[in-house]
This record gives sequence, structure tokens and C-alpha cells, in this order.
Amino acid sequence: MTSRERVLKAVNHQVPDRVPIDLGGMKASGIGVRAYNRVKARVGNRTSTRIWDPRFMIACVDEEMRQRFHVDVVPLDASSSAHEQQPDCDWIPMALYEGAEGLLPPGTSVGTDVDGNWVMLDPDGRPTSFRMSRTGHYFDDIAFDRPGASIDPAAFRPTFADLWALQEPPALAEAHPEGRRLNSA
Repeated sequence: MTSRERVLKAVNHQVPDRVPIDLGGMKASGIGVRAYNRVKARVGNRTSTRIWDPRFMIACVDEEMRQRFHVDVVPLDASSSAHEQQPDCDWIPMALYEGAEGLLPPGTSVGTDVDGNWVMLDPDGRPTSFRMSRTGHYFDDIAFDRPGASIDPAAFRPTFADLWALQEPPALAEAHPEGRRLNSA
């Protein structure tokens, strides 16, 4: 059975010959660069890793690894397809914290702060609010951490009165009689 047939059977609630494997078919099913580099090292693959999404440090799963692990799904993400076609020499090499070599998408700029943490830079070379510590796995957006900025946790918690004021849609109450108890008293 081909990968396409396998995936089609699965999404149509039919029984394929095996469960389809998705490793990096989209960013949500991707694998972090550090984990991917450990898997590659374990199987003897010493190639540089392309980084599909630098903010989240999601690895591009290369064809050799797709074949080795019988992956059935390939990425069709328009946001990265332009980069995918470019040769490795157009990507930006960067030594990753764990010592492995990574390739950032063309146009990506990363600097370091005074503590040696990575800072994502904008197209003009200015620091953005995205930071990654030396022990981190992805860039955090620290925009809320700027001097003078604050977070008020109470602003994110609804009160009991707010929850009580919520009205359940009539169709839901009809379908679930126990739901009526929430609005009655």
C-alpha cells in the first residue's frame, strides 16, 4: 500500500495496512531540532539539520529520515516551500547549543545577548522580543517582560459572577438536560 493510499484509508475511517506515520508533515506534528539531532546521531546520519521554523526550533525532516522511518506524510506548507527549494548554501549555518550544526532559513538573523542567550533579530538587525536561553528548546516571546510592562493575573481569571452570567445555548440545554441545572436555581 502506498503512503497516499494509507493516509486516505485512515482519514476515510477505513483500515489501512498500518497506522500512517506523520513526522513533520506540518509544524504541529514536527520534531524539535534537539530531539531530531539526537535521533539522527543515533542512526548515524551526520547531515546538517535545516530548521523549518526558527522561533519554535522545528526541524525539517529530510528525505533520508522519512525513508528510514517509513513516514507517510510530507509537508505542503506554503510558508516554507520557497525555502525548501533553496540549496543548503543559501541557508544560514549556525552551531546549535548541543554542538550540532543547524541551518536557519534564508533571511533569518540571530544574535546573542550579554549572557550568551540567543536573540532573534529583525530584518534591520535590531533585537526582537524573541529570546532563547542556552538551555532552551525554542525562542520565547518576552514582550511582556519589558521594563514598565506588567501582567495582572486577576485580569485573566473570570469571577464566579462572570461564569454564572454565561448563558448556555438553548439547543445545548435541550440536548443535555443536566446542563439546565447550571442555569437554574
